[in-house]
Amino acid sequence: MTPKGSGKPGPLPLNPLKTDNSSPPRASPHHTDDPLFDAFWSAYPRKIGKSYARAAWAKAIKRGADPAAIADAVPRHAAFWRAAGTDPKFIPYPTTWLNGDRYEDQLDTQPAITPQTRQQTYEERGIF
Repeated sequence: MTPKGSGKPGPLPLNPLKTDNSSPPRASPHHTDDPLFDAFWSAYPRKIGKSYARAAWAKAIKRGADPAAIADAVPRHAAFWRAAGTDPKFIPYPTTWLNGDRYEDQLDTQPAITPQTRQQTYEERGIF
C-alpha cells in the first residue's frame, strides 16, 4: 500500500477475499463416506457427474427414499438396459435417475424384439 495522500494506488493483495492462510481446506459438503452411495456409483452403468449424483442421492434420502432400496434397484435397471440393448447414450445420467425417483420404476419384463422376431416377407404371407 502507498502512504495516504500520495495519489497513487498501491499493490493489490493476491487474494483480497482470503485473509487467513492457516485454515485447512474444507471437504466438499456433499462428500461423505456412504458405502451405499459407493455401491450405487460402482453399479450404475453411466458414470457422469459424481458430485451431482452424490447431491441428488442426499436429496432423495431427505425426501424419504430408502438408500438400500436405491442401491438394490441399480443392478436390476443395469441388467434391464443391458438385456434390452440400450445404447449407453439413452441411459439417464445418475443425477437424472435419482432426481426422477427412477429407482421406483416398474421395469417392463416383456421380451425385447430380437433379430429372430421379424415380420414375414410378402412371399411368406402369400401376397406375391
